[in-house]
Amino acid sequence: MDHHFYKRALEWFGVFTAIVYSLLVASNTGYEVLAFELLFISAVAIGFIESHFVATSPIR
Repeated sequence: MDHHFYKRALEWFGVFTAIVYSLLVASNTGYEVLAFELLFISAVAIGFIESHFVATSPIR
């Protein structure tokens, strides 16, 4: 697949998990642990984007 496709997919995955995190915490239904796990996954996805796509990009 295209390099740009993976970058966009990971960006949207990070956005989606951050939104779900916010909704789970705001709902106050006892899913805070799951919400923090999603936040961690989102941070890892964003870090992966930075380290593999942005840092190796020919355009800075």
